[in-house]
Amino acid sequence: MKSRIEIAREIAEKVHLEPNEKYPEGQKDKKENPYMAHINDVASRVSELGESYEIVGLLHDAIEDAHNDLAREEVRNLINSNFNSEIIEAINAMTKNENEDYFLEYLPRLKKNNIALKVKIADSSHNLSKAYLFDDEPEVANELRKKYIAVLNELGVDGQECEEPIIFDKEESKWLTKTLYFNWYKKPAIIVSFDGGALSYFLNPNDADWTLATPHQMCDYFYRGTKLTKKEFNKEFGEIGVNLPELKEVL
Repeated sequence: MKSRIEIAREIAEKVHLEPNEKYPEGQKDKKENPYMAHINDVASRVSELGESYEIVGLLHDAIEDAHNDLAREEVRNLINSNFNSEIIEAINAMTKNENEDYFLEYLPRLKKNNIALKVKIADSSHNLSKAYLFDDEPEVANELRKKYIAVLNELGVDGQECEEPIIFDKEESKWLTKTLYFNWYKKPAIIVSFDGGALSYFLNPNDADWTLATPHQMCDYFYRGTKLTKKEFNKEFGEIGVNLPELKEVL
């Protein structure tokens, strides 16, 4: 018997991954990455809150992104027949209605549902964290940042704090946090991901520059170090390029 997570993933993949007349190669994002990777990342961000949150994360765009009216009706029927009212109501709250004003009507309606609220924060944080990918198009990048920071502020969190650049891993077909932050033996340490690999650095007391870590040292970050959020790292050690030496690989 399939689990509810498995059923939700199957529905999501039917919408976002399978080819159809609207998406001949499956749905892609603006940078031509598989849209299903976005869905999986959002679901992963809320999975620790519980199964219902993860399911809604997997299905948060399923109704809106179905390729035609018949497909949308099919998706609605699958959701209604496989999940309880708590999940159905949250997915409906996540789904923007036609002609609904985004800030005046959609977000206020969505915020009334706690599961939808948490998933929308994860969704918008993911999208904000991809804004840097458009830095070669400054107007586009600025518009994306402006939009998603405003959305996150409306949802009750600090939008600017939610931008933690992510990078798409083509081999794994998933999004990874571009920079991981650690307290390693009371020293600032970081891992920077890039297309095809990662580099790690640490900063010894009184050093003017970062030291490139060995693979063994990088592994040790996870065993003897403490993983931090960017906000926690900045509070504990200072900001890279401001209180700490610049490192061009880090955004």
